[in-house]
Amino acid sequence: MATRNRTTVYRKHRDACKSARAPLSDSFGGPVIEMVSGSFTQSNHSSYAPLSTNDPGTSSSNDAFTIGLPPAWVDDSEEITFNIQKVRDKMGELAKAHSKALMPTFGDNRGDHRVVEMLTHEITDLLRKSEKRLHNLSTREGPSEESNLRKNVQRSLATDLQSLSMELRRKQSTYLKRLQQQKEVLYQFFHAS
Repeated sequence: MATRNRTTVYRKHRDACKSARAPLSDSFGGPVIEMVSGSFTQSNHSSYAPLSTNDPGTSSSNDAFTIGLPPAWVDDSEEITFNIQKVRDKMGELAKAHSKALMPTFGDNRGDHRVVEMLTHEITDLLRKSEKRLHNLSTREGPSEESNLRKNVQRSLATDLQSLSMELRRKQSTYLKRLQQQKEVLYQFFHAS
């Protein structure tokens, strides 16, 4: 995965926001939190201004800056991203469980097969929950400025979910085929004589 260093852009944006008094995200319709600069370690909590949706230009403090809250759809996208990471971790566990369940043993390995079933069920539930949240993400309304951003995030998350779902189906299909082959070999071995 390719990455790029956005530190200089972030610093320019941060410095511009410190010098400007306009809210960062007020165009998204979210509430604005005003904070008066000062030491955060002071025990006097009166340096914080109350949560307001008023124009920050009317603030009584000369050195206040504003922080806009992100749009509501960001929560959905963050939860989907978290679920995608959990699914990837569970897929790794599932691959190990498949290998263990397919190892030839002299005893009963039904416990290994139950672990495979449980992991498959957990992964499927996470994928379903994520798909529902993705649907919520697509039905959210907002300003047209953020519409393209929301659609791009939605497409990216949908692509990730689709690839994980296809990978799960492929792994399960391979596992079930190998399990069937093992059963056929055992049947032939015991009934060949």
